[in-house]
Amino acid sequence: MTEDNLNKFIDKSFENNLMVTVKSDFAENVMRQVELSKRFETEDKKTFRVVNVVSVFLALFITSAGVFLAYLISRGGKENADSESYIPGTADAIEQWIIKVFSLIGLSLSENIILYILLVVVIMVLFLIVDRYFSGGGAVMKNDSGKI
Repeated sequence: MTEDNLNKFIDKSFENNLMVTVKSDFAENVMRQVELSKRFETEDKKTFRVVNVVSVFLALFITSAGVFLAYLISRGGKENADSESYIPGTADAIEQWIIKVFSLIGLSLSENIILYILLVVVIMVLFLIVDRYFSGGGAVMKNDSGKI
């Protein structure tokens, strides 16, 4: 008995929906939505390409800065016999510049400060990796253009 009532209800709903007329600009609105979704998709691809390039550049910069700081830490107070060559002179100049920048901020350049900074950078990179790969494509830059 309840199945018959349910079937009658469904049949009436279908009949009522078949009698409803569609607006004259329905197809135009659907095509506009399709065009907008295509445009948003291409803009999202461009944006994600730029974000990927920037993130690769940032990763390379962080890696090179870490290698350079590891070199400075390992070199320590050792004096090289060939201090007149270009690379140690440049390293000394950059080291002095970094020490001045840190002193302006109010920090002294020590192994502990460098390790803390590297630890914060590693934690940020790990957070971004976990966010991007384990939470469904990244909560910050998620592509929702398919939901239009």
